[in-house]
Amino acid sequence: MVQNKKVLLEESYVTIVHDLEDNIVYNYWKGFLKPEMIIETAQRFMVMYKDIKCSKIYNDNSQISGPWNGASEWVKDVYFPYMIENGLKHFAWILSPSIFSEVSARQAMMETDIIKPFKDHDKAIEWLREVEELV
Repeated sequence: MVQNKKVLLEESYVTIVHDLEDNIVYNYWKGFLKPEMIIETAQRFMVMYKDIKCSKIYNDNSQISGPWNGASEWVKDVYFPYMIENGLKHFAWILSPSIFSEVSARQAMMETDIIKPFKDHDKAIEWLREVEELV
């Protein structure tokens, strides 16, 4: 483990790391994801999230290929409301270059200022760091 970073979850298709210094959770997804993989991983993370005390998530889908729209409605209707209720304030979402994955992600996004889509990693991180200063 790198100093000031704690791996919360690691599977072949996802790594979730908490950067303790910046207090940002980083989700790195990869490969072709089945909806049940996303839902099961999100449920596991939701249990952990209540104890993390972190309001910012960087969700990187840049390495995902293919659609996962079978989980989009669940993410929108279950995951995000739970996360917001438990402290989520800023969610930077790096979209996949795969149009099918991007469509799935956009279907999963609630209409809120909390979730902001990005194509550029640096701009997403910059946004997360800036919002901290504004709080």
